[in-house]
Amino acid sequence: MKNLLLIIIVLSSNFLYSQTIISGIVKDSKGKAITGANVYIENTYDGGFTDINGVFSFKTNEKEEKTLVISFVSYKTIKIMSDITKMKNLKIVLKDEVNELNAVTITAGTFETGDNSKTAVLNPIDVVTTAGAEAGDINSAIKTLPGIQTVGEDGRLFVRGGDARETKVYIDGMHVFKPYLSTNQNTPTRSRFSSFLFKGVAFSSGGYSSEYGDALSGVLSMNTTDFPIQSKTDISIMTVGLGLGKTKKWEKDAISISANYINLAPYKALFPDKYEWKKPYVAFSGEGVYRHQFKSGLFKFYAAGTKSNAIINDYNVDYNKKLDSQIKNDNIYINYTFKGSINNKNIFFAGASYIFDKSKYKIDDSQKNVFLKGHHTKVKFTHIFNDQMKLSLGGERIGQNLSFNTYMLEGGSNSKQYAAFTEMKYLFTKNFVVKGGFRAEYADIIERWNTAPRISLAYRFGKYGQVSFAAGKYFQLPDMNFISSSNIKYENTNQYILNYSYKSQSRILRIEAYHKKYNDLILVSQDFKTISNLGKGFSRGLDVFWKDKKTLKFLEYWLSYSYLDSKKLYRNFPVEATPAFASKHNFSIVAKYWIGNIKSYPGITYTYSSPRPYNNPNSNSFMTEKTKSYHNLSLTWSYLISQQKILFFSFSNILGFENEYGYQYSRIPDSNGIYRSKLITPPVTRSIFIGFFWTISDDNKANQLDRL
Repeated sequence: MKNLLLIIIVLSSNFLYSQTIISGIVKDSKGKAITGANVYIENTYDGGFTDINGVFSFKTNEKEEKTLVISFVSYKTIKIMSDITKMKNLKIVLKDEVNELNAVTITAGTFETGDNSKTAVLNPIDVVTTAGAEAGDINSAIKTLPGIQTVGEDGRLFVRGGDARETKVYIDGMHVFKPYLSTNQNTPTRSRFSSFLFKGVAFSSGGYSSEYGDALSGVLSMNTTDFPIQSKTDISIMTVGLGLGKTKKWEKDAISISANYINLAPYKALFPDKYEWKKPYVAFSGEGVYRHQFKSGLFKFYAAGTKSNAIINDYNVDYNKKLDSQIKNDNIYINYTFKGSINNKNIFFAGASYIFDKSKYKIDDSQKNVFLKGHHTKVKFTHIFNDQMKLSLGGERIGQNLSFNTYMLEGGSNSKQYAAFTEMKYLFTKNFVVKGGFRAEYADIIERWNTAPRISLAYRFGKYGQVSFAAGKYFQLPDMNFISSSNIKYENTNQYILNYSYKSQSRILRIEAYHKKYNDLILVSQDFKTISNLGKGFSRGLDVFWKDKKTLKFLEYWLSYSYLDSKKLYRNFPVEATPAFASKHNFSIVAKYWIGNIKSYPGITYTYSSPRPYNNPNSNSFMTEKTKSYHNLSLTWSYLISQQKILFFSFSNILGFENEYGYQYSRIPDSNGIYRSKLITPPVTRSIFIGFFWTISDDNKANQLDRL
């Protein structure tokens, strides 16, 4: 018995003697102790956690060379391979884990919508339930963001002192050549595309990626839904027409289609406007998306078509009498894209788009037919080196053929543009990112190259705040009507943007200052005989955006303010002056409130724009006349009859502000040397829209509130 006890004591002494103590301290890159870090020997149960001072210590029986693992959430895991006896008093520094999920995101110049976007300022419901948004017109809601001027007689996007052609529109990364409906003169247009098929929108008022070209001021990028959650049918009955949408989902395939018929005749009979409509606006339109899910990628085919016609009788300043004015338009647009992964390091994108557009413009007995054919092909390859560095390379080709004919004249132009682009994004830490890009373009119609370097960066401080900066060169091919010789060059801008952004779960604040210098703008001599690139200009200003959904329960609102100082010497301007579409101050407030006991979602929008300049040719000074200030107070009300049935009301300019957009003058003076004029005002002071929306889905829960 004594011998057995002696053996146990000896063995226990040997066991205790053979144990080794592993110890050290764990800190972050700033020298701050990390509490709760997991420290252990790989493939064993030996280990422990750091205490409040970052210190760890544990015993092990392991011998020889082993691997010590140190890990903590949001930091890079470290592995140390060494002899066990040397793992004492270790000083370990964990670096921030840097990846796309937890890293800072560049926000300079860019607003996004969508539930899954880290930088989103509006969600899909915001986009299409905004009062005054004309029953789901994507552009109308985007116009409540800062940086966009209110140009009520047009309807397109005018960004930071740039005219509408300076902002380009993309669907799934592919160029849309004619994104707006054709309307009669001084009648505002709207987007051709329904919100029914889109999951998110990215609007950039500057500082955009080198992937995008031929745009001096902005980019609006819309992305169709990747793969629907379920099959459903959407039915719409509206004061202006009917709509039907259908989504069918299979295991690897899905198709969504929508069709709309718009006829303003019944509405105009009840609510007449200032025009005499010989044929109120009538349009047939349809859209569709087919998707196929491959093992490592997604193929999409998108198609849209519109057929419209309208005739109004209105006073014409050139003829000094009322004349019939007709616009008839047929438009077909298609694109197809594929995006997939070659492996876990490489992503491939390829796409193509095509447009055919035919428009007939007729004033009295004079008729002009305009034809546009266009195509866009693009490929893009992205290589992910690691969590910190990503490189993209790509190229594209854009071709346009524009032709016209009248009863005595024919003409047109044909252009092809080629571009190559590259962009590298590097995350130095999860709080600091830099993105640099370069774009090279060639246009055969002017036989010129350009090169456009761009850079942007962002630094995050604290939990919610960050600053971003972007700078770059942006080029655009001049309007085809002004390309008369090989001496014409690209128009271009230099842009600089400084942005502060604060974003928590319930509040967003963005303050952005910018400066845009225009170079080589098209300038036409006063006798219209000489066209050159001697034009120039600038736009500078401050944009502020605030969104809050925390202060009051069930209330969500946002405020936008833009200050713009812009002048240009371009087109036929004799001196540098502020363009007619540019107002110095723009302000909007949007508020929405959920009333649960009556199942209603009312919203209100107020928009203000300071006076805009216009030129009176009967005056000796240029662009010195001013419009009145613009005011508009609009209201929407969504009422849930049941989970899948919604009654929707929209009231525009409910206070009846008498807005005006300047004057239209005759091209030549009368016998007394006076240019005749006509005041441009909205077609109607107030408007009302009523719609009934019914969804039939697999889960009996989905509705169209996200697309009203």
